[in-house]
Amino acid sequence: MNPVLKKEILTDNEVFEYFQTLVDKNYVEYAYADLFADVIGISQKKLNSITKKKTGKTACQLVEEKIVSVTVELLKQSNLSIKKIAEQLGYEDQYYFYRMFKKQTGFPPSQFRIMLKAVEK
Repeated sequence: MNPVLKKEILTDNEVFEYFQTLVDKNYVEYAYADLFADVIGISQKKLNSITKKKTGKTACQLVEEKIVSVTVELLKQSNLSIKKIAEQLGYEDQYYFYRMFKKQTGFPPSQFRIMLKAVEK
């Protein structure tokens, strides 16, 4: 069991809250749901079961949502290239990052940035 956890058995609510805290603080370091499950000390299947009960979404979807929200802020507030943003968010493969962002938003990051700039004007 993970030494970070003080109890042997956590409730689903405790697991979900811990997961949310980890995502908020470590979305770059872990990036993938299976790594969060490992840190918590449960299987990815169990983590997905808990997150689906709480939100209707998988752990992976919640991690991706966090990364997309951070990406949107970076697209708004910086002129970093998409490649640099992907690297900053822990993605070695910018094309994987690009596909994930497009899957979540419906737009590639470069087009999303253009739309953000148009809305600001």
